[in-house]
Amino acid sequence: MKPRLFARWLIIAAIGAFSIQTVFAALAAAQAEKLTWDKDVAVKRVAKPGRKPLRPRPRLELTPLLTLEYRVMKQAEDLTPQETNPGTVFHTGDRLQVRIKPNQNGYLYIIQSTEGEDGQIIFPDSRINNGRNLVPKNEEHIIPSHCESRYVDRMGNCWFWMEPPSGREIFTVIFSRDLITELDEVAGSGGTVSHQVINRMRVESRQIIKRTSRPNLTPEQGGGAGRYLVWVTNTNKRDNEELITDVVLLHKEREGSSQR
Repeated sequence: MKPRLFARWLIIAAIGAFSIQTVFAALAAAQAEKLTWDKDVAVKRVAKPGRKPLRPRPRLELTPLLTLEYRVMKQAEDLTPQETNPGTVFHTGDRLQVRIKPNQNGYLYIIQSTEGEDGQIIFPDSRINNGRNLVPKNEEHIIPSHCESRYVDRMGNCWFWMEPPSGREIFTVIFSRDLITELDEVAGSGGTVSHQVINRMRVESRQIIKRTSRPNLTPEQGGGAGRYLVWVTNTNKRDNEELITDVVLLHKEREGSSQR
């Protein structure tokens, strides 16, 4: 009997050790999520042409790495916004919103374009916060916030409508520690941003992008709570002046329909 009891004790001890390891692993993962969002790290500040700092720029700063959280909402049958997988193939007639949240104060720019074409700055918008784009930490921004009356439902929500032709709708999101005068001038005139300018800024940023899904976060972990949250982080500590990423929505015609 003793050998059997000893064997059972070993099994129980092994299960207990495994459970403790699992708990510690989960806690470590949760802490890692939180640290990604608001952990201060030593970031080298880099002066770049066409930037206007809000305050004197230090050579080294303890600050979180630039991180954005985004999610895509689709209009449900009851007209309410319903979170949906950003990788979904959307169809003509679908009504969508993109919701974006920064992990710190900074300057936000959003450029909408169709694949291969120049883009239009849709944020900042003179109808939103008097056109200012200095946004605070943890504030979620709904795009679009203002639109023509035909794109507003009876509940007052504003939507992007998927319209022909099929393709990829691209929202280029730029989050910067300093105001970018080049983009502010274009935004002020309601103008167009060429894809060459966006590509140049992306190359000059020297960013190292990490993109991860963050489902079902708790408030203690930072960010928001949702099934299809995506975090995008510039992990380059030697040049963390901006974060440039694309939110891409795939659009196809419904079967049996024809493009206009």
